[in-house]
Amino acid sequence: MGAGSEMPLYRELLLVSSICYSRRVVAIQYRTKVKQAQKGVHVDEHGVELRRVLGTRSSCSSTP
Repeated sequence: MGAGSEMPLYRELLLVSSICYSRRVVAIQYRTKVKQAQKGVHVDEHGVELRRVLGTRSSCSSTP
């Protein structure tokens, strides 16, 4: 049980986190697109909204 056995676990963690991140980004992009369609919000306001959504939705298990 050396560094060789620890590597797959690390790679698996990286893979899961990257999938989690990409899913969250897609969800946020979708949400902002919907909001843009509902009301013509300024881009700067969206930047703040994105940060707020990212801060509140830290878990990636939640559906968009």
